Amino acid sequence: MSSTPPSFESPSKKVGNGIQVDERTASVEKIKLYNAHVDVSGVDERQLIRKVDMRTIPWLTLLYLFCFLDRTSIGNAKLYNMERDLHLTDNQYLACLTIFFVSYSLLEVPANIVLKRLRPSIWFSAIMVGWGIMMTLQGLVQNFGGLMAMRWLLGVMEAGFFPGVSYYLSCWYKHSEYGTRFAVFFSAVTAAGAFGGLFAASSCSPLTR
Repeated sequence: MSSTPPSFESPSKKVGNGIQVDERTASVEKIKLYNAHVDVSGVDERQLIRKVDMRTIPWLTLLYLFCFLDRTSIGNAKLYNMERDLHLTDNQYLACLTIFFVSYSLLEVPANIVLKRLRPSIWFSAIMVGWGIMMTLQGLVQNFGGLMAMRWLLGVMEAGFFPGVSYYLSCWYKHSEYGTRFAVFFSAVTAAGAFGGLFAASSCSPLTR
């Protein structure tokens, strides 16, 4: 018996003049490119990615910092007598915390569906203005019902930002590039936790003297 192992050759085909082309390469070449008429041979990919980084990551990270400060500010407000001013019980305060995540979780997927039908510049700008209005009105509530309504609406407005940015970044970066950029974006959560208390103390201390 022959002990020579079988040879493994990639499937190929002749295309003329005795030239053989790998069938897998040929199949890739058949894929239609988006805007295939655009010449990208002279594009410096690294320089292009750096430009995309500077125009997307810092601003999206800053927006997520503001977003997270908004949703967690209620904890700092409790330290400055919010429960006494609004006559809240402990259970009512916990209900106000919970209702935000109910609307937030219910609308994450529908929000991304809307994002696919709108331009990101319009969508992100609209929800950013929306949660800014909700946070301003939250400072004007006088009772438990008003706070519940504002927390629900805040969850509605913020539901589209985090999943929307996740989808948006995946449209700009390859899989190997996505992780680092998303980690920088998500670092805003840590920054919000670090500075949220300082912002609350600086804004509330004159009111409590």
